[in-house]
Amino acid sequence: SRMMTSLLSNVLYLYFKIKTMEKYYYQQISEIPLYKCKLGIILSNDTEKVLKNTQLDRNAIFAHMINGNYKGRRIVYIILDPLNTFTKMKHGVISHEAIHAVNVLFYKNGVIPDFENDEPTAYLLEYIVNKVYSFIKQKNLIDKIIWKH
Repeated sequence: SRMMTSLLSNVLYLYFKIKTMEKYYYQQISEIPLYKCKLGIILSNDTEKVLKNTQLDRNAIFAHMINGNYKGRRIVYIILDPLNTFTKMKHGVISHEAIHAVNVLFYKNGVIPDFENDEPTAYLLEYIVNKVYSFIKQKNLIDKIIWKH
């Protein structure tokens, strides 16, 4: 039937696109001021390399935040596949992962969030999001990402 042909065509197109997409892996490690921790940003579609270099326990990459170790130091990784074939990277996804990182950093450093003065949360979130966007731009991926809904 016509619907089945269209569905098969879409599946084959996506399969071919995934199989022929060039793998990429970019990593940046930096110090997070005040929090005795490192921030790792990984932009990649290379699952094997991500699994090898982090403690990620998943087989697929789109957007994750994990807490781990880097050369004996605490690190929070934000792992993104901004060129993902199935799901478009949006601003909300990046901030979603960044707030996870903020919460882990607060917890690991004994910081109790103050809901009447959330400036420390806002500043740290801003810092992490800016670092992620700066790295995406540095790797010339910013114009390749489809931001619109």
